[in-house]
Amino acid sequence: MGRLLSLYIPVSAYLQYTFVVVLLLTIIYLFFKFEKKYAKRWVAGLLINCSLLLGGWCSNAINKTAELPYDIPLSYKGSVLDVYKEDATKQNIEILVTRTDIKKSVYFKSLLYIKKDSLQTPLLPGDQILFKSKLTKIQSVRNPYAFNYGAYLKSKKIFGCFYVDSDQCYKLESGFSVRRYFYLIRNYFENKLLTVGLDNNVSSILIALILGDKTQINNDVKSDFSGAGLMHLISVSGMHVGIIYLIVVFLLGGFKSKINKKVQLVIILSCLWFYAGLTGMSPSVFRATIMFSMFIITKSLSRVNYNIYHALAIAAFIILLLNPEAIINIGFWLSFMAVISIVYFYPRINTMVYFAKPWTKFIWSLFSLSLAAQIGTLPIVIYAFGYFPLWFFISNIIIVPLIPFVFIGGLLLMFCPVNSLVVSFLMSGLNEIVLFVIEVASWINQFPLSKYAGLQLGLFEVGMFYVVIIFIVLYNNKRTYQNVIGVLVSIVLFVTLNSFKSYHQLSKEKLVIHEIKGKSAVSSISINDRYLFEDSKLSDVELERNIMPLWRNHLYTTIDQVDFASKKIIPFYNSNLRGLILNGAVDLSVLDSLYLNVDVIVVTHKVTKNIIEDIFAEFKSAKVIFDSSFSRYESLQIADNHQYDSQRVYFVALNGAIEL
Repeated sequence: MGRLLSLYIPVSAYLQYTFVVVLLLTIIYLFFKFEKKYAKRWVAGLLINCSLLLGGWCSNAINKTAELPYDIPLSYKGSVLDVYKEDATKQNIEILVTRTDIKKSVYFKSLLYIKKDSLQTPLLPGDQILFKSKLTKIQSVRNPYAFNYGAYLKSKKIFGCFYVDSDQCYKLESGFSVRRYFYLIRNYFENKLLTVGLDNNVSSILIALILGDKTQINNDVKSDFSGAGLMHLISVSGMHVGIIYLIVVFLLGGFKSKINKKVQLVIILSCLWFYAGLTGMSPSVFRATIMFSMFIITKSLSRVNYNIYHALAIAAFIILLLNPEAIINIGFWLSFMAVISIVYFYPRINTMVYFAKPWTKFIWSLFSLSLAAQIGTLPIVIYAFGYFPLWFFISNIIIVPLIPFVFIGGLLLMFCPVNSLVVSFLMSGLNEIVLFVIEVASWINQFPLSKYAGLQLGLFEVGMFYVVIIFIVLYNNKRTYQNVIGVLVSIVLFVTLNSFKSYHQLSKEKLVIHEIKGKSAVSSISINDRYLFEDSKLSDVELERNIMPLWRNHLYTTIDQVDFASKKIIPFYNSNLRGLILNGAVDLSVLDSLYLNVDVIVVTHKVTKNIIEDIFAEFKSAKVIFDSSFSRYESLQIADNHQYDSQRVYFVALNGAIEL
């Protein structure tokens, strides 16, 4: 709770003093053991919890960024924290830097985009560097309801980026970094899987499945996996850590191994944590590794019982202690809610129906497992992504049984010599299995409503959804009159609120000029008609990332696209606005006589400068919007060359998408 509060409420000096006072009171109370009576023991619990809440709040204070020197060329020194992405031409790096021209060292995190040449040695985590560049504010594509990359980086306390050439960056020395060695090992295994001779899509799936790097996966394949509800299978999580655990136990001789228990414990824990470091220590992997570690340790201690709910709580505490930003990581919440939901609901769902035949039992258990996981993660998935993979149970029943074989086969490929008989035997089998998985995902993604967007949830509705689940759990455990009322009231309240919201969304009329670099895209959504006007065919990735979030928010899953590349004047309207898209040389005198009451004029890059000047002169009451087919430089030029009312003229390339 303290970590959550720290995201939204700044820490004041009074709050810090309060934390110190409460912490001292807690220590004194516990040291002198004032709780001599059992009835007073709640005081200690209250003080401890208040100390934890205030500690989590104060230790993760909101960063102030007003003093960062944006757009000024300066010299910086710093160290490489992590390498996000690397190819033959560039590296995307997270760095911790400070200025060299001031005595007081003020360190801050930023991104460094560095161009590489053939003679340069790539930078690695732990490298100390010196460079001269200007800090640039992170400009992200700003479309309604779309993922805000700038806000995401800010949540990770990254407030800017640098762009440098290879000859502008000098490596001073290589410092010690655990990430450095894990990065080198992971890079070696990735290159091996990419060059061993597998199909490109197969190697990219194996890299994501085993090493947790999804950057190699084709965007179309990602979309298919997302629509089929299979993204969790190529995101390293508890299932993968569990397979590693079973493999290590098997290699050590099984659960009844004659190896010394302490030696066995050290080997298993070392292997699990090595794998966690190799995959980048994501919240889901970190959570699973902590839980398995606790399970192994408590199993070795005969007088200690393992409780999975306690293990989850300890894992969450440790993760948030070491990485406060994990509280807003969607993977953190999905991981924990999936495990809690599976632990509670799976045995209850699985025993609802009895099957005599083994194969029907197996299919039902897979369905029960998938359904149990979806109960806990459904509201978060809808809130974060705007849709729900409706046919997840089909894909999970078909694909989940294959994943352990693919995972183990990929591990063997990584560790066996390239020219060995094992690798030759595995390659054809893995190619066929993974390509089959990709085909199934593509097939299911083509099903109607594969990305169901008919239910949209805000934060309040997500909370209400979990209130419904909690009351159902309470009723299942203790069927009292109060719990029955709680279930009924919470369900009615949730359905009423969501129905009202859905009606409001369907009745809303909206005009949005989207921000897609170098392209024109206008969404016109009204009660009776809805269209996406575009000047050229947008890619599937551009549609999915920039356009679909808006349409799904209005409960639409398909887009009616209108290509106006060959047209010069495109009228659009709803009950509130009349507008025009101007896409070339037009006769404004004719235009003025035809469209007397124009509220909005959207100008594309094809409109010439003299016509732009005439638009300013002739349509003095209309709002003029220069769409994202204009570059930032061109938009700044127009803004500098014309004296205009800032309320009347808008530049999408400078200010992001606009909603009307």
